[in-house]
Amino acid sequence: MEIEVQARIDKENVQNLVRTLEEVVDIEEEKVRVLKRFERRLSQGFDRDFQEVVLRGKVFAILESILCDSTRSTRVREHVAHTVVALVRFNRDVFVGMVLMSGIVQALIPMASCCSRQVVCSLVTLIRTPLIDEMGLRGEIPRIVSLFCSSEDLSIEVGTMDCICQIAYFGRMEVVESMLEKGLIEKLVELQRSTNGDSLIETHQSKEREMAVVGEEGERSGMEIDEIERDLPFAGCVARFSVQVEVGEGLGPAEKKEIKVEILRRIREASVSEAEAATIIAEVLWGSSP
Repeated sequence: MEIEVQARIDKENVQNLVRTLEEVVDIEEEKVRVLKRFERRLSQGFDRDFQEVVLRGKVFAILESILCDSTRSTRVREHVAHTVVALVRFNRDVFVGMVLMSGIVQALIPMASCCSRQVVCSLVTLIRTPLIDEMGLRGEIPRIVSLFCSSEDLSIEVGTMDCICQIAYFGRMEVVESMLEKGLIEKLVELQRSTNGDSLIETHQSKEREMAVVGEEGERSGMEIDEIERDLPFAGCVARFSVQVEVGEGLGPAEKKEIKVEILRRIREASVSEAEAATIIAEVLWGSSP
């Protein structure tokens, strides 16, 4: 009885979702409400009968249509993007293929929002190399780096940095090379030099000094490490990228050494002084895996 009742509720909710999303009038609050409800249902875990209802309702195609329509509300498109991630988590075997064959990632990349970067990062984490390979074939990887280099919004830059690090972890040699050729290291050196960046070594020294003060005074003083990371999101960002490449799954040992040499070369060229180059290179080597 409970299964039958749940099946009926699921069917009605999916029908309401489809009907609401397909309405010509863009009632933003209602569309967001039904999307959130749908996400909550997906988060309960895999259910074959519910999946059948979703597939029969052609929900994925509707979500793709909305996300790829730049005239739609940005808020609705962002919630749609999160729903796509929820579908992939619900059943990768079915929905990963749909994402790969769709134009969803191509629609997300030009969206000037932190949310879109987070969703791309989540999809890369879930789908890994197959998605990165598809993005590489479509020329999306250099595009991400280009948008990263041109963005003036801190939240978007931070989200893009996370995305780039995930791509570096799972990406093949040609993917990492394409990012370097687009001037990624030069951009990271610039960001580390900015007011939102810092030397990784100096950040750790600052933390140690703060901890020493806490120990002497017996109370919390200064910034906690999470506060440092929040206030200085690009501290040690060059080393962060380098470590992702080195410990990642996409490159072989010889390829990792080759990329490391190229990263160090680009650091030297991008630095404004020998002292800056020496500091960043030390961070990269210090952050390397044994």
